[in-house]
Parts: sequence; C-alpha cells; structure tokens
Amino acid sequence: MSTRVRDRKPSVVQFLATQRELVAMIWSQMKKCPKNTRFIYQTKVCDYALECYRHLVTANSIMVKTDEDKSQRRKHLFEALGLINSLEAILSIVQVSLDKSNERCITDNAWQELGKLIITERNLILGVIKGNGL
Repeated sequence: MSTRVRDRKPSVVQFLATQRELVAMIWSQMKKCPKNTRFIYQTKVCDYALECYRHLVTANSIMVKTDEDKSQRRKHLFEALGLINSLEAILSIVQVSLDKSNERCITDNAWQELGKLIITERNLILGVIKGNGL
C-alpha cells in the first residue's frame, strides 16, 4: 500500500538538493558585493560550500555493505556537517564586516534565507546520520 503524500518523509537525496540550492544562493549573493569584498570572502565561502557538497555526494554514492563502507560514509557525512558549521561561522563574519563597512550588497532577506538553508541542511544531514545508524 502506498504512503500518503503528507505522511512521506523527505527523500535521502534532499540533502543534496538543499546543498545545491545553498551553493547557488551563496554564489549569486557574493556576486553582488564590491570586488574588494568578493576577493576577501568569496573564495573561502564558496570553497566551504562546494567542499561540503563534494562530501555529501561522496557519502551518498557509497553503498554500505561492510563496516569499512559504513565508516567511510560516516566520515564524509561528519566532514560535511563540520563544513556546514564552518560555513555558518564564516557567513556571520562576512555579515558583520559588511555591516560595519556600510556595504548593503546582501539584503536582510537574503541573510535570513541563507540562515534557513544552513539550518535545514544541518538538520537533513543529522537526519541521515541518525537514520542510517551512523
């Protein structure tokens, strides 16, 4: 018997889609900043976002058959979780420095959306870790 739509849980691959959306939003928002700001922050912020995505794709591609596979998947998921936390910290530093320099290249709504995406992504990764017994 099929499950009702309202009772379905998010797909395991939803964490990849959310991370892609987060990377795209970071790129689009950082392009709005002046060149000197982009030079300072964009590389690190985008590197963390892309590295997190790479770890998530790698973890998702591992078929768990042995304890070694489980260990590798767990390692990649925790790396991604650490990068999400680092990304949040760096974005908060970027926000404070842009506010102090009176550069309003990223709107308050965009900061809120980035925060929501980061929280959603963190919860999805934690859900995958708990759901897989890692």
